[in-house]
Amino acid sequence: MAALGRAAVGSVLSGTRQLLALGLLRRGCAGLAVDDTVNGLSDEQRQLRQTMTKFCQEHLAPKAQQIDQENEFKGMREFWRKLGELGVLGITAPVEYGGSALGYLDHVLVMEEVSRASAAVGLSYGAHSNLCINQLVRNGNEAQKEKYLPKV
Repeated sequence: MAALGRAAVGSVLSGTRQLLALGLLRRGCAGLAVDDTVNGLSDEQRQLRQTMTKFCQEHLAPKAQQIDQENEFKGMREFWRKLGELGVLGITAPVEYGGSALGYLDHVLVMEEVSRASAAVGLSYGAHSNLCINQLVRNGNEAQKEKYLPKV
């Protein structure tokens, strides 16, 4: 059993080395193209992905290594404010509460592009947009929705 385990680990490491040699395993996968025609996305969804790719490569990717090394989101308040201006912080929340009223696929597209630039910030985005906002939308009473959703 132990020999089988070592063989499997050796195989995985060998595969990782091959991917590194081919340039296919890199930080954030930012350089890997996404073929949205295969994914069957609408024109609006493709535009959302393109907008988020450009935004994240300009505003997040240059800071990603520092975020990982220092384990802090220093100077990121402006980044989060800009995400709000883009309308993606409340992407699945109804318009009447300040959201964009888009679907979960749209949320996933934003999540992918943020995570492509920085996995750490991607997790924070997911926690905010899905664990926080989505739960308020689904489970909050009217008073809670009116009080909290427009602010977050």
